[in-house]
Amino acid sequence: MEAASDTAPADAGELFDTEPFQLPIPKLDGQVADRLVLSFGGSVELDRLVNTDLEFAEQLRLGQNVTLTIQASVAGKGFTHTTRADEEEQVGYAVKLRVHSVDTG
Repeated sequence: MEAASDTAPADAGELFDTEPFQLPIPKLDGQVADRLVLSFGGSVELDRLVNTDLEFAEQLRLGQNVTLTIQASVAGKGFTHTTRADEEEQVGYAVKLRVHSVDTG
């Protein structure tokens, strides 16, 4: 019978080493994030004297989905920990973005 190799995967029962296939999910204090959240804040003023800005604002309707290209700066990053009503714990990784310009085209 052969001796265990020093190069054997951590889980010797596995067919191959799974470590290269692990996703780089953010971790803190041994907790892996259950969800990733982006939150946006800020406002951008459109020019009321520019026809394209006026037309864009006028064509918007309540409840309408709109696709925009935004420019933002990262205002914060961090972890959250919550315990839901069913006592299930959830770790989140949140990134806050401050919007500073919008391409309405």
